[in-house]
Amino acid sequence: MIHVKDRKQVDMFHPFEHLGPKRLALLESSWAHLFREKILHKLPVEKLCPRFDDVRGRPTRELYARLGIVPLQQMEDLTDEEAVRQFAFNILWHYALNVTDPSDFSSCVSPRTLWAMRDRAGRLGLEQPLFANVTGALRRLFDLDPSRQRLDSVHIFSNMAHLGRIRLFVKTIRKFLVNLKRHHAGLCQALGEVYRFRAGAEAAMSNLDRVTGIKHLRVRGMRQVRLAAVLKAAGLNILRAAVFRNRQKPKETRKTGTNLYPNGAVSVLKVPLRPLRGYLRHLAEAFRPGNNRIGWLMPHAA
Repeated sequence: MIHVKDRKQVDMFHPFEHLGPKRLALLESSWAHLFREKILHKLPVEKLCPRFDDVRGRPTRELYARLGIVPLQQMEDLTDEEAVRQFAFNILWHYALNVTDPSDFSSCVSPRTLWAMRDRAGRLGLEQPLFANVTGALRRLFDLDPSRQRLDSVHIFSNMAHLGRIRLFVKTIRKFLVNLKRHHAGLCQALGEVYRFRAGAEAAMSNLDRVTGIKHLRVRGMRQVRLAAVLKAAGLNILRAAVFRNRQKPKETRKTGTNLYPNGAVSVLKVPLRPLRGYLRHLAEAFRPGNNRIGWLMPHAA
């Protein structure tokens, strides 16, 4: 079933009134207000509708919001995981895409759903309608004349791998370790025990640079540099501890189980079912071929 919001239907109360006048003023002066008021309802959602049934099936997510994630992701140069987090937690994105329902169904999207929407947009050739609708809305808003334009070009690289010597070396070692684990598991495990601690230390220092950017601080002065470096190290410890805890959760789940009843639902019903189980066993024996104890069964059951 197709689910789209009717822009002509006016809200009785402002859905973002809880933010207060100051934050509302910031929203209305940002790009999110321009996108919400002038661009969102111009998105070519009608080209996606033939892909869904009007009556049958589960209701789709709100199509304007889902299709709107695609240009916003490219506008801010985000990965799929980053775009999913922005859509889930960023008020600017909620305001721009008119997401007023705080439920998980409306305010969350999986990376697979985002990938599927982007794939549909590419297969249907929606990049030209998206660009035309956006530029058309801006042209009408600012009363621009696009007949005279300056043409220019830019060199675009796709997401192809450009492997240098170090990365080629890493790829080769990784494939070697995969084949070693496949054919000589014992030797691979012993090799892992030898280099495990060294790899952990080097990974921590590498993440300290790549994740926190400790090599290029945004402050000056010894006190501020010391403060920033120590806090970045503490923050990295938090991130690595969260990763470690998430890896430990499957192990704890396998040990304790996730059932609300630790021993399972059958164990909860074990005591009430015990007399019935004995009666059914006697009943099965009574009706066994060649058994004449049917007359004993009824008084015993009573």
